[in-house]
Amino acid sequence: MLSLQNRRLIWFQNRRAKWRRSLRETQLHQVQSALSTIISPEVKVHDSNLQLRNYNKSFINQGDSFI
Repeated sequence: MLSLQNRRLIWFQNRRAKWRRSLRETQLHQVQSALSTIISPEVKVHDSNLQLRNYNKSFINQGDSFI
C-alpha cells in the first residue's frame, strides 16, 4: 500500500497532467476555430492547400515590390 505522502504526490501529478491535457485541448479548439473562419467549410482539403499555396505566392510577389 502506498503511503499517504506518495498518494498525495501521485494525486498532484495526475491533477497537473489533467490540467495540461485540458489546456492543450482548449488551445487546439481555439486554433481550429480560427482556421475555420479563414478557410470556408465548403472547401475540400486539397483545394485549401492549393489556395494556401496561391495565397503564399501572391504574398511573396507583393513583398518583392517593396525591395
